[in-house]
Amino acid sequence: MPGGSNNDMDANADDAEAVLIFAQADMWDPEKGAAHQAGYEPFVAEIASLTMDFGKPVLMFNGDSHVFQSGNPLSPSDPNYFIHPGYDVSNFHRIVVHGSTFPLEWLRLKIEPGINAAATSDAFGPFSWERVQP
Repeated sequence: MPGGSNNDMDANADDAEAVLIFAQADMWDPEKGAAHQAGYEPFVAEIASLTMDFGKPVLMFNGDSHVFQSGNPLSPSDPNYFIHPGYDVSNFHRIVVHGSTFPLEWLRLKIEPGINAAATSDAFGPFSWERVQP
């Protein structure tokens, strides 16, 4: 990732089954405008490149806009694709965690090694999640 070093953990070298990324800034928030999104393009490009090189499921939890979403903005079929077009990364999935409107909720994440679920609104690779309202 940008700012990383060659000493960082390498998912391929470690034979990882999947990768989970956490990020606060929402790189696909259409309300922020083109200049905001352009600032994130190098980061999005790096995520896309490393995810394609990895070739296994990469799940990203994203905060900031905090209205729940589940999809792949790096896929031409996703409604948010227009924000950072030009990618087609099928092994990526992003969840925007909820938190800006009531009722509040949290996400229960389950990781099951050996499972390779197709991407849906509540599962991807070895990951599955459930929206929980307290």
